[in-house]
Amino acid sequence: MLLILFITVAYSSITPLDSLNVSPHFLQGKEAVVLLEEKEGEYVETGACRFTTHRFIYLGTKKGIRDYGAIRVEYTPMYNKVFFHSLILHKKNGRRIKYSIDKVGDFPVNERVIFWGGREKIFNFTDAEPGDIIEYSYEVYGTQVALLTKKDFRKFTPPMKGEFYYAELFQSRIPVWKEKNSNR
Repeated sequence: MLLILFITVAYSSITPLDSLNVSPHFLQGKEAVVLLEEKEGEYVETGACRFTTHRFIYLGTKKGIRDYGAIRVEYTPMYNKVFFHSLILHKKNGRRIKYSIDKVGDFPVNERVIFWGGREKIFNFTDAEPGDIIEYSYEVYGTQVALLTKKDFRKFTPPMKGEFYYAELFQSRIPVWKEKNSNR
């Protein structure tokens, strides 16, 4: 079996730590830190919504890499879709590795989702080492409640037009340096 991994490698003297003005003392001894999390929500007339998330996560230890070096985005194909925009690993030496979004896996969610056929998009930054930063962005489009019809364009229409049925959690299990949230 031949496995081809499409990546682009570049070097930069400006790291995300520099551009985000992160204090080295804030990172000291931490397994992982969300350096920046930007979430933008956009609601459309049908009641569906589009949430775009862009994150930078500092991986400080091997445990931090194990626990936070893989991206997992759960979704329910009946109600929403997930699209990845970028997957970048910023090495502590300034090297930047861009991964192909085609390498994001799509798997069934375990037994927690019994009825709705939940799925999960997963990507693991296997080249990450302590001190590296992962950067990724993705978009979730749809709703959490939908009227399902045979026409795809109505697939994400909630029962009452103008009512929005999407919940986005604003929480983190690890420290956050900077967070930006907006809705339109």
